[in-house]
Amino acid sequence: MWREVLSVIGGAGRALGRTFSVAPPLLLKRRKALGIFEKGLQAQGLDPKAVEELTALYKELGNLEQWLPNSKK
Repeated sequence: MWREVLSVIGGAGRALGRTFSVAPPLLLKRRKALGIFEKGLQAQGLDPKAVEELTALYKELGNLEQWLPNSKK
C-alpha cells in the first residue's frame, strides 16, 4: 500500500518538475509569436489601432486562464 502511495507522490512530483521546466520556453515562444503576428499585420498595412486590437485579441486567445473552468473573472 505504501509503495503505491509513494509511487503516486513521486509521479506527481515528476509531472510538476516537467511542467516547471517546460513552461518558461513556452512563454518565450508565445511572446515571440505575438511579435510575429503584430509585425505581419503591420506589413499588410492595417491601421495601427486595428493592429493593436487584433494583437490584444490574439494574446487573449492564448491565455490559459480562459480555458480553465474555475478561472476567476
